[in-house]
Amino acid sequence: MTDGLQLTHSNYANIVVHVDISRAAPARVELAGKLARRFGARVIGVASEEPFTAFLREGFVAPSDQVADEERRRVAKDLATAEAAFRGAVGKDNIVEWRAGEVAATVYLLEQARAADLVVVGRAGSDDELDWRLGVTPADIVLSLGRPMLLVPPTVNDLSAKRVVIGWKETREARRAIWDSLPLLRRATKAIVVTVGSQIDLRSAADVGVYLENHGVAETRTIHCGYETGVVSQLLSVADSEGADLIVAGAYGHNRLREWILGGVTQELLATTPACCLLSH
Repeated sequence: MTDGLQLTHSNYANIVVHVDISRAAPARVELAGKLARRFGARVIGVASEEPFTAFLREGFVAPSDQVADEERRRVAKDLATAEAAFRGAVGKDNIVEWRAGEVAATVYLLEQARAADLVVVGRAGSDDELDWRLGVTPADIVLSLGRPMLLVPPTVNDLSAKRVVIGWKETREARRAIWDSLPLLRRATKAIVVTVGSQIDLRSAADVGVYLENHGVAETRTIHCGYETGVVSQLLSVADSEGADLIVAGAYGHNRLREWILGGVTQELLATTPACCLLSH
């Protein structure tokens, strides 16, 4: 123990998981529950659906009482279905909480992120349709979340994070992602810091390795890749060869006229990655 103040980040105390009524929801919740048991964390299930009568009112069309009542019952049924999926998959040994709303799902999830150290969100499969009722699009929330987002591919229900690939470049977002992932990295057996391209200061990657070792990461390694294939392909190739099931990366983009403009690497990770990704902005 050194003298003076010591900055540490070793635990997730609150894990929020987005819940919808898609086929992938139970696996995502199960993964969040397993993570919570690992960290002794509380699991907060979050779901929301905006009644379509709200859109009628915005268009200055007043729905009849009968239509409004039917819509309220439909929304209540959807939220009850989501809650049942959450409670059925989260695990009996967890401390759990359920939160549900009747506003746009993205808006509600962003609000509930205030209670989270980590937010678990699902990635849609290539053949999955967007759940317009309770679903969210990760690209719509990652830049506004203010918390690390764990992106879970469909059907994935476990995350060992024993070996972790870190996509490194000298940016604020990448530094933030490493800090946000420290609770997982400190429990990993190996962290692989990957740089891609020719415009990379390799000393910065070496510094990251030393930083991780000083934070108790058991083993670190740095790998530099050229541009033979795209950045995401390189990260996935290293993850596959190293047996890693988690990729840590910064999320890049900005807001123009209320539309998210994401960098190409971020877009590709959000859309296609077969491994879990921890993304921070």
